Formats: sequence, structure tokens, C-alpha cells
Amino acid sequence: MASAAQSDTPTQSPKLDRFVRLPEVRRITGLCTTTIYTRMARNEFPKQISCGGRAIAWLESDLIAWQQRILKQQVHKN
Repeated sequence: MASAAQSDTPTQSPKLDRFVRLPEVRRITGLCTTTIYTRMARNEFPKQISCGGRAIAWLESDLIAWQQRILKQQVHKN
């Protein structure tokens, strides 16, 4: 007999989103720092989050969603 702590279905730990720092954001997007911050101010680019202290990063999932949105806009233009 299975104990109360055991389950018939395996539990999956949630996939953690990855923090992406500015140098990698620039490589991923091809945008320079000034353009990234300008687009953030216009709400055209994902906002960064504080990682504590002076460290900031972007969520990888936010960058992927931004890329998909840009690609979708390009497809609809053509």
C-alpha cells in the first residue's frame, strides 16, 4: 500500500525562468543599450527587474515574447 507521502503521478518542479543580464540582452536582440532603454521608456521593450543591490536583469521569457511579437508584426506587414 502506498504511503500518504507518495503519489501515483510524478511531481514536476516548475521550470524556472532565467535571468538575462544586459550584455546578453544586447547579443540576443542586436540592440544597443541606448535603444533598449529608449524602447523600455516607450513601453516597446520588456522592463528589467531588480535582482538585488545594483544588479538588474530581464526575464528570458519576456525577451522571447518580445521577439515573437516583433516577428509577428513583420509577417503582417508583408
